[in-house]
Parts: sequence; structure tokens; C-alpha cells
Amino acid sequence: TGKTDGGSVGVLRPSAAAGASFRADPIVVATVLTLVNAVYVLFVAVQFSYLFGAWSEGLPDGFTYAEYARSGFFELVAVSVINFGLLAGALAFGGRGGSAALHRANRTLLYLLTGCTGMMLYSAFSRLMLYEEAYGYTYIRFLAHAFMLFLAVLLVIAGLKIAVPRIPLSKCCIVCGLVAYTAVNYAGMDAFIAAKNIERYYATGKIDEAYLLRLSPDAVPQLVRFSEEAYPALRPALADKRRAWSEDKRAWPSFSWSRYRAMRALESLAAEP
Repeated sequence: TGKTDGGSVGVLRPSAAAGASFRADPIVVATVLTLVNAVYVLFVAVQFSYLFGAWSEGLPDGFTYAEYARSGFFELVAVSVINFGLLAGALAFGGRGGSAALHRANRTLLYLLTGCTGMMLYSAFSRLMLYEEAYGYTYIRFLAHAFMLFLAVLLVIAGLKIAVPRIPLSKCCIVCGLVAYTAVNYAGMDAFIAAKNIERYYATGKIDEAYLLRLSPDAVPQLVRFSEEAYPALRPALADKRRAWSEDKRAWPSFSWSRYRAMRALESLAAEP
């Protein structure tokens, strides 16, 4: 509080400048975005065969399938963190000054930054698919794919935010994160992994039966059908699993629908002549 000219006590109001939120100069934003995009474009031009070698189903010299896929994933994570930080900062603190042409140029640069992130995403996605074709499908590879799809959705949201500034970017990302977490938990990951490995067997004749037998009960109906249609070598292991589960008496509170379905499938297999 303070005293006014008339002697009465009043409230001191902060100046407009002190209360104003931080804003970056649009020219500074344009300079940073131009430099970052130039680095990405130069990197893609120089390392094109390294980034997109999976298009031709070939590996760069000196790489194994695992190294090629893992390097792509960690590159994607690093690029995503940097680029989403730049996108969020430019959209939140991009400033209101400058000409309309400068703001249009900044939006174009933001679209280019989003596109560069999309290229890295596609590169990592294709490398992982090449790895899976060579060695099959697992939990970690499934989750890596799910993470990449989540990033693709975030890129679409970022693109919409650039075009329509009133879209709440942070709220959309939080909602998408919750939806993605729920979807992964209810997607039937084990059944999907089993189905994709069975498809790979029909295409290549290769399968890791020991890994398939370690999957959860969700995968068992798929394995039973597979043993009936194309791979009878799985039957002894499935019979052992049925016996083990039959001896494992559980109280009704531990009832599992997926285990019940798996047991029904195993019993139908045992009933066959």
C-alpha cells in the first residue's frame, strides 16, 4: 500500500511492463529455427543412405540389425526431445511483434521442423521393421512401435497447433498420453506378438518357439491354432503347459478370463485324436 496525493491510503499497482509475460523477438526465433532446420536438412542430405537404408532392406556397412534399429530409436528420442522443446518454446514465447510476413516465415520454419522430426520418425520405424523381419517380434519391439505411433500423433497435434494457435498443446499431449497408456494396456500385446511371429513363420519359415511359449495366456489360443494348422512341433510343449496349469489350483478371486480362454483352447487340443 502507499499514500496518494490526497493523503489517503491506496494500492500500488505494478507497471504493465513488470506484469508482461516474456516474449522472444520473432527475428531471434526465425534465426534459431533457420539454423536448426539447416542442420537437419544437411544431415539428411549427407546421411541419406544411413537414415533410409531400410527402404532397400539393406544395412549400412559396419552395422548389425540390432545396432541399426537401436541407433535409430535413440536418435529419434533425442531429436524428439529437442524439437518438441523448440516447438513448444517458439509457440509459447514467439512474440507478437514483427510483420505478418515474418510470422508466416516462422510458421513455415516450424512446419519444416515438424517435417524433419517426421523423417527421423519414419527412419526409426523402418529400421525397427527391418529388425523385426530378421529376428521376430518381442515385447520391447512392440513397445518401441507404440512409442513411435504416439510420437506421430503428437506431431499431428503440433502441426495443428502451428496452424490454429488457440489449440491447447499441453492439454492435448496429456490427454493423448493417457489414451496411449490405456490403449497399450488393453491392446492384447501378447496375442499381437504371437500373431506377427506366426505371420513371419509363414513368410520365412523361421520362428522362435521357446519365446512364444513364454508369452502370457493371451497368446495361447493363437499358438493352439498354429500347432493345428502348420506347426505340430508345438503340441508337446502346449500339453505340458496344460498339465501344469491343471495342477495349479487357484481360488476363485484369482480367476483370469485370458487364462480361462487359454485353458479351453488347450483342452480342445488335448481332445483331438
